[in-house]
Amino acid sequence: SALGCRDITIWDPIPERAKEHAARYPGMKTVDTFEEGLQQKPDAVFICSPPALHMPQAEKAILAGCHVMVEKPLAIDMESLLKVKALAEERNRMVSVALCNRYHKGLQRIKEIVDSGCLGKIINIRGAMGEFFPESRPDYRGTYYVQYNGCFELIHGVDYTVWVAGGEPQQIYGICGSDADIGFYSPDNAEVLFRTDNGVTCSVNLAFYQSPSHNELTVYGTEGTCELKYTHNDYTIRTYTRATRQWQEERMDGLYRNMMFAAEDKEFLESITSGVYRGCSMADAARAVKIYCKVYGDQNPPPEGWR
Repeated sequence: SALGCRDITIWDPIPERAKEHAARYPGMKTVDTFEEGLQQKPDAVFICSPPALHMPQAEKAILAGCHVMVEKPLAIDMESLLKVKALAEERNRMVSVALCNRYHKGLQRIKEIVDSGCLGKIINIRGAMGEFFPESRPDYRGTYYVQYNGCFELIHGVDYTVWVAGGEPQQIYGICGSDADIGFYSPDNAEVLFRTDNGVTCSVNLAFYQSPSHNELTVYGTEGTCELKYTHNDYTIRTYTRATRQWQEERMDGLYRNMMFAAEDKEFLESITSGVYRGCSMADAARAVKIYCKVYGDQNPPPEGWR
């Protein structure tokens, strides 16, 4: 390809699943272990395993000389995250985090509006991300989502709220639990409250029991308000400023889910080929992990057998 990708190898702990994926794409190879894949000395490794494996596998990949793209949540504890971050810096390896919602055109647009200053000083941001998980993932009872992580798998909602706020979360509080009777041992809902060091108070709701699926962000500033609602296929933004004294609406249709993944992967691969890093860094993603650990993760490690 134009980005120089030639050899792609896949490893999955379920061999049949790896072979099934490889059969769809001519030329893709499979290996029996993660370590066997690293022995082939790839330029880049994409880590799409359950969150408890992210940092151990990223560490191995960096030690093998690879650049790394890691799925979200980046880590389940800050200690391992900071250890791998220091290793990546020491070995001069790029690590990007797959927080794909940052590449959604609606979120990019609201970030532009906030950064333009038309809303004045930002005081408060409210984010929400919810879906009815038994419908979107019928096999959910056999996943790690149910055993650990739960609705924090929707950490996109936390990440894009911090991203738009533009500061470091400091005062962090939260309530989470399994209350919807859909078979979760981990939380199926969470309410998170935090304040950033640049003075923005933020609240985020995450839920795996809600219908219909929704993604929302509302930003309140001293000079106006901006509201975003989006799906994989479209977005609507309503903006009110004291200067215009009226709501202005913009909408975009014709989007599709894979656009976000393609954009983040392209940016990561271009960073490798150019040597100029662009993307969601470990330092960026650490802000959401810090909130996750404070509200839930540090006190709730994965049960044995669900790594």
